[in-house]
Amino acid sequence: MKKPSFADVKSDMEEACLVLRSFTLAQNGLKERDGIDAIRRVNALCDRINVLFATGPHVKAAIFIVNSARTRVLAAEARLAVLQKAK
Repeated sequence: MKKPSFADVKSDMEEACLVLRSFTLAQNGLKERDGIDAIRRVNALCDRINVLFATGPHVKAAIFIVNSARTRVLAAEARLAVLQKAK
């Protein structure tokens, strides 16, 4: 199987982070389930980027993308905790 390009994986991450951000900011009517799915998707993409681009010309960019995404996941998890506490 062909290794995906850095641009393709980066694009996937940007899309996933958009959904995650929308959930965190309570936009677009996203529900808890959507937040949980977005968190899982971003975490899976972080793991994928760490494996695919651990070496090579995109290492620094990959580290930056993963660190940024992990911060966004923490914010989404905080919102999810607030929503679950309110039940």
